[in-house]
Amino acid sequence: SFCEVLADATAIALRNARILQTLRAETQRDSYARAEAEKRAAALKRYADVFESAADGLVAIDERARLLYANPGAYTLLGYAIQDFPFGSTVYSLVARQDRARLRALASGFDRGEFPRNVDLRIRRKADQFATISCSFSSLHGEDGAVLLSFRDVTEARKLEAELVHTRNFLQSLIDASVDAIVAADMRGMIILFNERAQRLYGYRADEAIQKLNVKALYPGTGAREVGRMLRSRAVGGVGRLEPVRMEAIDSAGNIFPI
Repeated sequence: SFCEVLADATAIALRNARILQTLRAETQRDSYARAEAEKRAAALKRYADVFESAADGLVAIDERARLLYANPGAYTLLGYAIQDFPFGSTVYSLVARQDRARLRALASGFDRGEFPRNVDLRIRRKADQFATISCSFSSLHGEDGAVLLSFRDVTEARKLEAELVHTRNFLQSLIDASVDAIVAADMRGMIILFNERAQRLYGYRADEAIQKLNVKALYPGTGAREVGRMLRSRAVGGVGRLEPVRMEAIDSAGNIFPI
């Protein structure tokens, strides 16, 4: 009976020892994992600080396009307060309706490792105001399926570009509609503008003349050099203006004619 009691007590002690050893091993593993996590967090803190102070908007989305993270720049650009940001909803809710299909097409390429850059999308701010953003996508290493979206507001830049294009097209139409031949060249003499009347007059197409032809080819002999000499002699404040003067020109067929 004594041996049975001793055996039972020893068995319980051995079982408790095994449990204690298992718990100690698990505790050591947890401590090691916690230490590694703290070390990694410390290493990543400087990057987190960069994200928090970045002027560009930074948004992290999961594989289902749900919003996981946004930096202060994103709150500002999208017009949200931190506490009002729609975490958990999809990024499509922030995009204007007409651009949602395009964003879905872009997102379909993430699984194939396709992360486009500098893509313009229209977004809807909280106050139902629309803006244009230029956004880039990249994979978040260590996060399964997570994607980082960085963007900046280009509304005014795109508006200015559209106005400049409109102005350029308007001026180009005026130049092309002119009854006079109009030719412009850079300081090396390479032609940079050749309107329709000049094409008919000289017999060169615009694509044959622009950036391929020197103005020397439009004058016989040293005519181009003479024009340059007269411009320099009449220069005032570095700008020369040549009043109407009779000269000779030569076309693509070698015919000389007065201008």
